[in-house]
Amino acid sequence: MHVEALAWFDHWLRGRDTGTLEGPPVRYWPAGADEWRTSATWPPPAEYAAYALGADGSLDPHETPGARQYAGDNRHALPVRLSWSTAPLEADLDMVGHLELRLTAATTGTDIGWIALLQDVAPDGSATEVTQGWLRGALREVDEEASRPGRPVLPQRHPAPVPPGETVDYRVPLVANARRFRRGHRIRLTLTTDDTRPDFPAMLGFTHAVVGVESINTVHSSSRLLLPVLQTRP
Repeated sequence: MHVEALAWFDHWLRGRDTGTLEGPPVRYWPAGADEWRTSATWPPPAEYAAYALGADGSLDPHETPGARQYAGDNRHALPVRLSWSTAPLEADLDMVGHLELRLTAATTGTDIGWIALLQDVAPDGSATEVTQGWLRGALREVDEEASRPGRPVLPQRHPAPVPPGETVDYRVPLVANARRFRRGHRIRLTLTTDDTRPDFPAMLGFTHAVVGVESINTVHSSSRLLLPVLQTRP
């Protein structure tokens, strides 16, 4: 990246022809593939693959119907987070672009903070944080006309209490990313309402203020994780 940055500064600040404006307008580096790629647009054209959050903990295009529960604190005999994982991948999967969790869930509270973490799990069980997304339940309003698959637009201007016990649909955006999940690896999604716990792998150590509403949360298998997948190898 230093070479790229110096070429850009030399072009604009020193008037040198470094070639930084040549070629396609977008260059990006997908972790896991470890090579520069180019595109005429960002994000590159991709097709969304929908993975169901199965009742058995699977993350799979084929839904295992049912629901799972977790609690927002340790006062209940429930976990404080839930995870879903794919089976080991049979081939490399190149993910590039904007991600979205379409969450169908109920909570016993009047507000909640949904925190989603995506990880790349190697065959030896070691996990690498890939990207993360957040949504305050009371700010769930979506501008449907401006939104696109993977890119919900959330005005966050009209807070509304979450109806306790009722099933609600949420669109949770995750930060755009470029990564190759290699053959034999698994993709894991973890959902929680508190990422300040010392055993939670918050990305870059960044955490959120806890909403502070005690709740039991039910996640239905009709929820979907949308991943932007390249269909052809660049």
